[in-house]
Amino acid sequence: LSLYRLLNSISDESCADVASALCTNPSHIRDLNLSRCKLGDSGVKKLCDLLKKHECKLETLRLQNSINGESCADVASALCTNPSHIRDLDLSRCKLGDSGVKKLCDLLKKHECKLETLRLINCSITDGGGAALTEVLRLNSSHLKELNLRGNELKDSVLQELQEILQ
Repeated sequence: LSLYRLLNSISDESCADVASALCTNPSHIRDLNLSRCKLGDSGVKKLCDLLKKHECKLETLRLQNSINGESCADVASALCTNPSHIRDLDLSRCKLGDSGVKKLCDLLKKHECKLETLRLINCSITDGGGAALTEVLRLNSSHLKELNLRGNELKDSVLQELQEILQ
């Protein structure tokens, strides 16, 4: 099984069950899409358990409109423990805010991080979060090819600076 899609189709409790089941054999799944599933605390905890596993080879994780800023910190922390596998991360419409973005910056700082695509569309990010991204990408932008920040409250100057870094 390389692709697992559960768009808008499961509850927090069901997500916890799915993540728990995936934890038993995490090396086979490469693409996990839990967009619009409204993950609660137990679902996020089980997902984080999966992401922390050394055997986890997940390359694409889509959590669009599924978690809040606090949960994002947990997901980012889990990804920091095993940063070399994830290539595509979509946290669009998760209302991360600047604090959530700063937690993601901890992941981007890691030299082992191989993230190529990061989607943060409509995440309530302001110039503070944009500045944090700018700072970390100046240090380590070698792998990131796509950064989508549409629908956030960022000044054109911040967006221009990020674009220049990623070119």
